[in-house]
Amino acid sequence: DEYGRTESWMSSYDESTGCTSEERSDGTVNMWCEDGSNMWTDEFGNTSSTTYDEATGCSFTSNWDGSTNSWCEDGSGSWTDSSGNAQSWSEVYDEATGCRTNTYDSGMSDTWCDDGSGSRVDEFGRTESWTQVRDVETGCTIIIVDHTGKGGGRDKSVADAAREPPAKP
Repeated sequence: DEYGRTESWMSSYDESTGCTSEERSDGTVNMWCEDGSNMWTDEFGNTSSTTYDEATGCSFTSNWDGSTNSWCEDGSGSWTDSSGNAQSWSEVYDEATGCRTNTYDSGMSDTWCDDGSGSRVDEFGRTESWTQVRDVETGCTIIIVDHTGKGGGRDKSVADAAREPPAKP
């Protein structure tokens, strides 16, 4: 580049494993395979890998720090951080409404819709919902939040304030 930095790498394909490996001059190594698995090592030697199980339709990742996660074609998944804290979920997409709902083992759920609306229910049953509105005139996206699940009312003053010109000093 314009600062004299260079980067080089070597790629190779192993027909017996169906894997392509890429070794870079900075010490990183990436490998991806036809069976959906892959592996990567950063410049410090930390290695993480992902395998894919065709029978379950799930990918499982083991990270160098001990954390893991899984993602499945049916929308379910889980993660465990390096301290052992875990969370699992399931995801359902409703084509009729255009909304994707994630339900977590903690009792929480969140819904994200194609039209910019959504909601979240926390583990105590409190609900928060929102709608995103794109203001073509200003080029801004306004988020209108409804806190009715927390005892408040719909507050559109944020949207109104966003449309008002700035106050003059």
